[in-house]
Amino acid sequence: KVRARRWFTTRTGIARSTGEYSCNGKFRRKANYSIKWKRYDFTVRKGLSSARYNGPKKKGNWNLNIKGGRQEFFATIFRAAHHYYYKDIKGLRKPPQNSFWRTKLKIRANYESNDDINGDHLAIRRFLGMGSAIHIYNPQNNSMDIYATVIHEMAHASHWAMGASKYHSTESIVKESWARGVEWVLTRMIYSTYKTPYSRLRYTGVVQDMIDGKKTVNSRYYYLTDIYPWVFSEKSYTDKISGYTIRQIEDALDGESTWEEWESNIKNSYENETEGNLHEAFTFWNMQ
Repeated sequence: KVRARRWFTTRTGIARSTGEYSCNGKFRRKANYSIKWKRYDFTVRKGLSSARYNGPKKKGNWNLNIKGGRQEFFATIFRAAHHYYYKDIKGLRKPPQNSFWRTKLKIRANYESNDDINGDHLAIRRFLGMGSAIHIYNPQNNSMDIYATVIHEMAHASHWAMGASKYHSTESIVKESWARGVEWVLTRMIYSTYKTPYSRLRYTGVVQDMIDGKKTVNSRYYYLTDIYPWVFSEKSYTDKISGYTIRQIEDALDGESTWEEWESNIKNSYENETEGNLHEAFTFWNMQ
């Protein structure tokens, strides 16, 4: 949303996907232009307040090309969040939506490097609507990777919205494998060349395997453990499953908290000619 303000009068306009906008009124004299990086269901935050771009005071059109720095970081986070809430997401459930009982999702843009994580989601930070459930770091990353991180963390938020108590008792391998799969599906809708790293025991590729139909995966490298991430194991693995949709996999996740329950529910809920190979894939991704 673009705002043009003069004294107590404000005109607004929503930018289209092409970047073009038109405000719902005109001023004869100069007006102050600005952008707040938020929509009804979510807001990108700088610290405790909404991130914004304070533009010029001018007469006539305000044409802006956002490139580099803090504002591109805000804009990239906004684009990913807008995708998950308002664009095609292959039938997936949306993250928590703005309502009387649940305030809009807050995403904190931390303009700082973090050697440990690119982002995280902690539902407890939503308490009383005050904190930011999602934090995003490392603005030095390229736009594609920042976009993917936001999608990943919003997948956690959407998973949490399916049932908070069940989410908190769900195994990490289930949470992270699911979020990694959504990250792969939605990010590739915008960045077709996007590839995400996988690791056994936590950030697995089981969701992609169930969807993509690629029959062979030769000699991938996987992390052996989360404790020693510099140790690698070369394994040969044949992907023999395909044809599931991301929504089917999400529906099978609903109400389940363990790796075994998720696998069983997928197998029992759908007719798929490759379902006999599900156990092999689930076993591979969940072994040392």
